[in-house]
Amino acid sequence: MSWSPRRSRVWMVAVALALASGALKWWAVEVALQPSPGGQGGKEAAPLTAPAASASGHPASRAQALRSVAPTASAPSPTLSPRALRMQADWCGFGAAEASREESAGPASPGGPGVGARTDGEQVTALARQRVLQRWAEALRRRGDPRSLALAEWIVALDGEPRADLARSAMRLQALASTSTDPMVTVLALSRPCEPGVCRNVETSQWSRLEPENVQAWLALTRTPGHTPDYLLERMATVGRYSRNYQQEVGELLLSVLQFETPGLENQAESELLLSMSASWSLPTFAPLTATCRRPEADALTRSRCEAAAGLLWSQGSTLERAIALSVAGSVVPKSAGQRRLWESRATEYEAVRFHSEGGLLRLLDGVVDKLAAGQPCDALPLTRQWARASVERSDWDRARAELQASGADLADLSRQWRNKEGRSALERPRRTGAAASSPG
Repeated sequence: MSWSPRRSRVWMVAVALALASGALKWWAVEVALQPSPGGQGGKEAAPLTAPAASASGHPASRAQALRSVAPTASAPSPTLSPRALRMQADWCGFGAAEASREESAGPASPGGPGVGARTDGEQVTALARQRVLQRWAEALRRRGDPRSLALAEWIVALDGEPRADLARSAMRLQALASTSTDPMVTVLALSRPCEPGVCRNVETSQWSRLEPENVQAWLALTRTPGHTPDYLLERMATVGRYSRNYQQEVGELLLSVLQFETPGLENQAESELLLSMSASWSLPTFAPLTATCRRPEADALTRSRCEAAAGLLWSQGSTLERAIALSVAGSVVPKSAGQRRLWESRATEYEAVRFHSEGGLLRLLDGVVDKLAAGQPCDALPLTRQWARASVERSDWDRARAELQASGADLADLSRQWRNKEGRSALERPRRTGAAASSPG
């Protein structure tokens, strides 16, 4: 693979988001798995989205909630220059190349507020994302069910632009969640809270009240005061039956409103927004669980509960959650125990999947960059769109596991290669190195 000095930045955004999705999540895993000084729990990675603030008082009535979901008019689109209009109309033939030249020339000159200081390419791509979000939201609202109405408000923040309607969408989402008994609506509201004093946010504990058998609902409470790790571990181990974070359900709902024949610019915008959804999904806080399970003085009951919680995380979890499950099991299941063989088998599978999926990402990037280097940025769109759809269609674990099975590769061999590269088994925590080793905790 050769890297061309002339690549369109706008087409690389989708790939960068894909990488960011994996990098951020694996950074959080490494933080959670790192050993900490003095045997105490290390610092946990900050959640990617702010937790909702707890609120007191009675929820709004259903009539009030339904009135509050009525969408408001979108802000008027800015006036584009004749050059920007041409870029918008002929993105693949003219616009993408011009946007690349703008990027090569450096940042735009300071101008007025808002989009006035942006280049033509930045304005055009920002407007494309806003049009896609508006189209998605309208399609979801036409469906009319609680999940679709909630997702229509949640997606407003996906494009990362400062939007005047973000606060209004958060208010409508919180109002929907206050009267809904669907856990997915609550999960969406928890990850898009109102700013303090703007509206009443649903309580984090609402999720566990609606879905006590979901270990993810109890993990969410590790971010709130008043819930000790021992209590939450007891809840996960005794009432937990499965692990579901609703990212896949949200992805499936978004895929149902995609338009497959959109032109190049909006096709690109859809791919970028799908990847943004995957990258920005809120991560559980694992540190209290892992710290509790790693205590040298943990008794037999605690170790048993830890293994039960790890088993639930493994059963339906993402690749990240399976890594946490293996780390916890490695701490509490003795090497002499019969159950250890089950966890060794799981570790082998995990290591093989990780090693194979890392190579798959590199192969995908090779294909994208080769097309960009050929000077036809729109030719890369099918690959970036394929990656974007895959990122929300199935969990990363299910997708990577299926790709490994289709390859016919040997699990044991891939596992050995992963262990040689990492210098450990997945049942062992990473060794502290570099900045992590020198950190005071």
